[in-house]
Amino acid sequence: MEKIKEAEGNSVNGYDDNWTVNCPGCEKEFEYTGFYDSSEITFCSCGCRFKTVKVWIDDKTYME
Repeated sequence: MEKIKEAEGNSVNGYDDNWTVNCPGCEKEFEYTGFYDSSEITFCSCGCRFKTVKVWIDDKTYME
């Protein structure tokens, strides 16, 4: 079984309930709205499976 990769996301407009993350395999962008869940696994159409391990709110603040 392929290892689950990790990626870091970025807040949309500084809000903690809307963020984007790029697939570490193909760079396809995913946008999420709602509560951040670090255990959620994203399945990309390129075949990559990954978790968003951190969401940056600004240059110094992030959620894990």
